[in-house]
Amino acid sequence: MAAFPSPEAQRDDLRRYGRPEAEDPETVERVFRDIHSGAYKLTLTKNHMLQHMFSHSQKIAEVLLRQDWTFAWALQGGSFATSDDPVLVLGPDLRAPSSYMGEVGFATLGATKVLPLSQDVCLIVGSGTHSISHGRVERETVRLLNLEQAKHYERWLIARDEALVRRLIG
Repeated sequence: MAAFPSPEAQRDDLRRYGRPEAEDPETVERVFRDIHSGAYKLTLTKNHMLQHMFSHSQKIAEVLLRQDWTFAWALQGGSFATSDDPVLVLGPDLRAPSSYMGEVGFATLGATKVLPLSQDVCLIVGSGTHSISHGRVERETVRLLNLEQAKHYERWLIARDEALVRRLIG
């Protein structure tokens, strides 16, 4: 249901897949209502899920192997924040896209994935040629990543001290 928060989002998705129903407002509204009322129920078997997992595992492995993996160390005085939803998928400008509805995903060329590992180090994964490296990042980059983390958390934002948390959410 989160994929279709409004009838307009559902209509846009139907259009994206060339479905003629997208042009009938009554049909879009009815299907939207049915989905959100629980009238539709989709039950997937364990075997279906296993088949799905195995059919995608090769593609996922290839995507992971094509990434550049960087362990970014904060310079003196910098400290990474994390949260209850710590993985960020960012655009090339190191900012979260306005919407996750098909714009940027883990395998999107140019997307940067960020996972704070501790106060001192953060894993930054980007499209590339499969390299693994370590590097230092300036305080401004640490702050930029922390601000994106602060926009992304659901319930808990975790930082070295309360003052940093307040600066990030303030």
